[in-house]
Order: sequence, then structure tokens, then C-alpha cells
Amino acid sequence: TLIAIFSSYILFLCIVSPAMASSFTWSEERPLGDVTHPWSVAVGMNADGNVMLAAGNNGQLVLSKNRGVSWENVYVYADDTTDQAWQSVAVSSGGQKMLVLSYSLRVHISNNGGTTWTDARPTGDRDEQWVAGSMSGDGQTMLAGINSGRLYLSADGGTTWNETRPGGDADIPWQKATINYDGSVLLAAGYGNRLYLSTNRGTTWSETRPVGDTDANWISLGMSNNGQTIVDGLDGGRIYLSKNGGTS
Repeated sequence: TLIAIFSSYILFLCIVSPAMASSFTWSEERPLGDVTHPWSVAVGMNADGNVMLAAGNNGQLVLSKNRGVSWENVYVYADDTTDQAWQSVAVSSGGQKMLVLSYSLRVHISNNGGTTWTDARPTGDRDEQWVAGSMSGDGQTMLAGINSGRLYLSADGGTTWNETRPGGDADIPWQKATINYDGSVLLAAGYGNRLYLSTNRGTTWSETRPVGDTDANWISLGMSNNGQTIVDGLDGGRIYLSKNGGTS
């Protein structure tokens, strides 16, 4: 009986899988209506794809809570609808926790799916040019990097921050960051610089060099939930892939 059931299941997969594969299609999204918009800064999505957050080059922030069927503008400042120079956005696995970083000086966090936001600047009441930001899937571990050289780590969802120095006592123009689901593996990239990897929640860091002993303009990073698969993109055209947690 078990053999028959298993054989039927395999037959089902053989018949259905090609149809399932061909059913995946792309559709154009127009969050701002019938407007061509430079979406080249940052996008974030929760685990099931229901919640999407996207930032555009002109400073607008848009949110969808129904898999992109409809979109709404997000204004982080309750008393000010001024568009910001958003650089990084992140959404937790559940879709309630959100992190946005602005080149025009602020870091903000939402704990209720983008309804309200709080100023969570790691440097206190000091404006900085925030560029690199990421958040773990559980929403507890966060990285926030400044264009002019400092990187900050939070292990409590952005309530408190501590400076972390992957490159020693050197300022690095942080460009991108990524974190695995539980916050145990972190990766930070500098523009015209190196990649730094931590496998112990940011306690220590090691330099990793996908392109050998060469500084590079890293502009995109991605990581699997377990931190083993990592993809890095270079300004100018190359992509590097590691399937062993950045070892090679």
C-alpha cells in the first residue's frame, strides 16, 4: 500500500511539476499609479510575501499589505509628509517590524506594520547619513551603517545600539548589510572597500574577499535564513555566490 501511495505521488509530481513551473509569471507593479519611477534604492518583504515596502530615488516610501494588489504612501513623520532620501528598508518575517534608513539623517522603526514610527538613531540626537541597514527575520538584530564610516548593532529590536568595528579602528563607507533569520550571521559591505562577516552575532568580524585582495564597490547583498548561502553584487556587473557561509 505504501509503495502504491508513493508511486502515485511521484506520478503526480511528474505530471503537475511542469505545469506548476510554467505558471510562474511576472506582472508589472505601479505603486504610484501610471508613473514610471526609479525604484533603485531599497525594497523589503516579509516571509510570505504579503507585506512589501519599497523606497524610490525621489524619496517616496510605499507599502503593500496584500501582495502588491494595492499600495499606500508611507509618511514616517506624522506632522510632516516630506519625502526623505531613503537608502535601506527591512521588514521582519511577520511583517510587523520595519526598519528604514535615510541619507538625510535619520533611522526609524515601526512595530505595527508601518502605522506609526519612532526615531531610533543609534548615535542619539545626532544626524548622520545612514546608508547600510538590515534586520534579522525575527526583528531583533539590526545593523545600521553611516556613509562616513561607522556601523551600529542592536540586539533588542532597535531599543539600544552599540558601535561595532569590523574593520578595526578604520572608517568605512558602509553601503549594504544583510542578516540571517535569527541574527547569528551578519554581513556588511563598504563601497570601494571590503566585505566583513560575523558568525557570532557581531561579537567578532572577519574580512572576506570574494574578488581576492582587491577593494570593490559592493552595492547589493543577500543571505539565506541559515546564513549559508550568500550573494554579493558589484557596481559594474559581477555577482559572487557562496554556498558555505562565505568560506569560499
